[in-house]
Amino acid sequence: MGGGVFARFDEVIQIEALTHNKFSDGGDSGSVILTPNGKPGGLLFAGTKTGGSLGHGITFANPLDIVLNDLNLDLVI
Repeated sequence: MGGGVFARFDEVIQIEALTHNKFSDGGDSGSVILTPNGKPGGLLFAGTKTGGSLGHGITFANPLDIVLNDLNLDLVI
């Protein structure tokens, strides 16, 4: 490969808004993302300003159960 950094992310959630509004914005990293039924499901870690089927960006999150397990934490609601 050429120069630069290569990273591989496994088991990442990719989210696109279904409307013309962005799903996330700069500064949202660390936010908990809720599933459609209102339960915590992911931890937002990155997003793009463009891309996706509507061109409004893509948001990336780690599954919350994996984050909690890896950090040996329990979620208290």
